[in-house]
Amino acid sequence: MKVAAVIVSYNGAAWLAGALNSLRESRHACRPIVVDNASTDDTVARVRHGFPEVRLIESGANLGFGRGNNLGIEAALREGADAVFLLNQDAWVTPEAVGEV
Repeated sequence: MKVAAVIVSYNGAAWLAGALNSLRESRHACRPIVVDNASTDDTVARVRHGFPEVRLIESGANLGFGRGNNLGIEAALREGADAVFLLNQDAWVTPEAVGEV
């Protein structure tokens, strides 16, 4: 099963690494997708340089949480995800969390 994790971010540079690192440590493979809502900090640069496996979508405007998630979900499904996991930028998962039924 192909799982994508969508994270909507806005000025999340201080927190996003925790979320993305937790996905790296997941026991079930997970494709991270970050939708950046026009951050004014260095969120985008940190994702690009520290997390090359992340599919980064720069929205160009602050779409809000709901529309940002919709953008990420659409991308995940277009790219073949069987399931989509929504994760806040300041949260993280345990290694067992993704893939549990």
